[in-house]
Amino acid sequence: YGTAQINIDFEKVAFPDRPPILGFGGAFTEAAALNFNSLSQQGQDAVIELLFGKSGLGYTLGRTHINSCDFSVESYSHDDTDGDFTLDDFDTEVTHDLESGMVDMMLLAQKSVDESFPKEVDEYGMRIIASPWSPPSWMKAPTSDDVEGALHAELMTGSALPVCLRDGVGEDSKYAASWALFFDKFITAYANHGVKFYGVTVQNEPEFPAPWDACAYDVSHEGDFIANHLGPQLQKSHPDVKLLFFDHNKDHMVKWANELLAKDHPASKYID
Repeated sequence: YGTAQINIDFEKVAFPDRPPILGFGGAFTEAAALNFNSLSQQGQDAVIELLFGKSGLGYTLGRTHINSCDFSVESYSHDDTDGDFTLDDFDTEVTHDLESGMVDMMLLAQKSVDESFPKEVDEYGMRIIASPWSPPSWMKAPTSDDVEGALHAELMTGSALPVCLRDGVGEDSKYAASWALFFDKFITAYANHGVKFYGVTVQNEPEFPAPWDACAYDVSHEGDFIANHLGPQLQKSHPDVKLLFFDHNKDHMVKWANELLAKDHPASKYID
């Protein structure tokens, strides 16, 4: 048999009419940070170069969690004060994420991308997206695992259906408004540490009331939360942070997109 030669022209775009792929990457979880911190300095340097450096994979996309997730040691929130609707007790230092090493790992990744790709950094720099698994338990409606008559969920795990928030997502919902403010404060806290988020998603796996940290929404309730609370809050405080929806398996993407991206849907103007 003869030999084949494949020539690749990296200057030509294969599908110029399609939106570009923004990047490839992985997740900055508490578990990832704890394992990273268990390495020697030489090991840490090698990992950062292998994942984000020019001689490695060159990852430029990352994702992290708002509050805890299923790759955390245990559930935690940055404000556990019941009824603190204005979030006066929000931990603006995000101390848990600092102490776990999550913030420092993101900063090292950003630095590696900036130094490895100086010409491309403005257009293709490190993009980090933040996603919540669960609000604080005091914001959540009781689940089937809670005692009868409970005012709110005892834990951050699990979720009521069809929406987890304690008084729904209508315009007058105090808990939905406070949860939207939580996004705002989280974005600001990380920015103060040097991590500027590219975007946020409304909810990790909104269709799944998981037995770990979770908050369920159906398409109607996620749309109402965006339109009534999260969209206006981010537009006011963080207009450069993109708002992404349906952070889930893609089998129902078309259904959600057809509804929430419809021009006459009040959430559509906030979704990027």
